[in-house]
Amino acid sequence: MCSMSRWDGDLSSAAYSIAKELSKTNQVFYIDYPYTVKDYLTEKDLPTVIRRKEAILKGKNIYTKVPGLSDNFTAVTPKLMIPINSLPEGVLYNVLSKRNNQKFFKTVQRILDDHNIKEYIFFNSFNPFYGVTLTKGINPKIFIYQSRDDIRAVEGLKHGVTGERKAIKNADVLMTTSTNLKKVLEADGGKNVHILPNAAQTDLFKTAQTEKFELPEELLGNTKPVVGYVGHIGLRMDFELLTKAIKAHSDKLFLMVGPGDYTPFTDENYHEYPNVVFAGPKKLAELPRYLHFMDATIIPFLKNDLTKSIYPLKMNEYLAAGKAIVTTDFSVDVESFEGVAYVSKNHDEFVADIGVAVESNTIENVNKRVQTSDGNAWSDRINLFWDILENTKIER
Repeated sequence: MCSMSRWDGDLSSAAYSIAKELSKTNQVFYIDYPYTVKDYLTEKDLPTVIRRKEAILKGKNIYTKVPGLSDNFTAVTPKLMIPINSLPEGVLYNVLSKRNNQKFFKTVQRILDDHNIKEYIFFNSFNPFYGVTLTKGINPKIFIYQSRDDIRAVEGLKHGVTGERKAIKNADVLMTTSTNLKKVLEADGGKNVHILPNAAQTDLFKTAQTEKFELPEELLGNTKPVVGYVGHIGLRMDFELLTKAIKAHSDKLFLMVGPGDYTPFTDENYHEYPNVVFAGPKKLAELPRYLHFMDATIIPFLKNDLTKSIYPLKMNEYLAAGKAIVTTDFSVDVESFEGVAYVSKNHDEFVADIGVAVESNTIENVNKRVQTSDGNAWSDRINLFWDILENTKIER
C-alpha cells in the first residue's frame, strides 16, 4: 500500500488508518511517501528523517515495525527520488517521472523478494505521483487506485492530475471517498468507481467521553466555553467565516489543533485575538484529550470545487467523541449528517449555530452522536472494502 502520507505524519491519514485496520488480519507493507533529494536536504535534521537516513540514502534497514500495531504491519522507506514537481510538462518531466516510478517499484519488488510473496494486492490510496503505472515484473492480483481529493481543483498540481489519470487507466478497481468525486472520476476515466468513505478510529475518540483527562496546557486558566477545530489549517478553510465567528463569539475560546499556516490565505493575524489559541500538531492518540474539553467543534470549510468532493474524516472523529458539530454545507456527503450536526447554509447561520451547539450537550444528544459514529469505524470500511473486491470482476 502507498499514499501521500507517512506512518508518523502530523495528520490523521485515511490511508494509514485503512492499512492499520487491514493488518489485523492481513500482512500489510505500508510504503512511506518517498523523500526527494530536495526534501532530504531541507529536512535532514528532523528526527523523522534522521531515523530513516540509512534507508533513504543507502537502501538499508528499510523495514520498520511500528510499536502498538499488529506484527503484520510493516512500514517501508524507499530510497531518494528525483525532485521533478517544479518542472513543466514535457519530455524531461516524463523521462524523470518514469525513472522515479521504476525506483518506486524496485522497492515493491524488494518487498516481494525479501518476504517470498507470490500473490498480493497493490493498493495506491491517493498517490498520483508514484506507483501509477506498473513496471515489468510487478504483477499484483489486483491493482486498486483510490482518490480522496479532487486534485483537478487544486492550482499547481497539474502533474498530480496527469498521474491520477494514468492510475485510473491502469487500475483494476477504482475507489473514492465521496459522492461528487465518484462522478468526477467516472467522467474523467469512463470506468466504474466505488465509494469507500472515510471513517474514524472510533474506539479511540470515544475515550473523549469515557475517560478523565488532564487539562491541556493551552487551556490553563481558561474559563470560557471552548470551540475547537482539529485538522489542517490552510487551503480548505474559509478564513473570512472563521474571523466572523471569532469576533461574534468573543465570550468563547477558539482552540485550533493541527498543523498548517493560515498566512497565505488571509491578512488576519489570529495571534492578536485574545480568544484564539493555536495548539499546533498533535499525534492521533492525543486528540481525545483536547476534544474532551471542547464544548463544540467546527468545520469552517470553503464551498468550492475542491471541498465539494470531500468526505471529512474529522466528522466521524468529532461524532465518536460525542461533540456538537457546526459545519458549512460544502458537500453532499456532509449534508447527510444533518440529524447529528448543524449544517449551516451561510456565514450568518454558521455563526449563530455555534451558540446553539455550545448549549446542546445534553446526554441524549451526546449519545446520539456517539451512536451515529458506530457505523463509521474503520472496521466497517474494511468490510465494505472486501465486499467491493468480492463483487468486482477483474478484467485485464
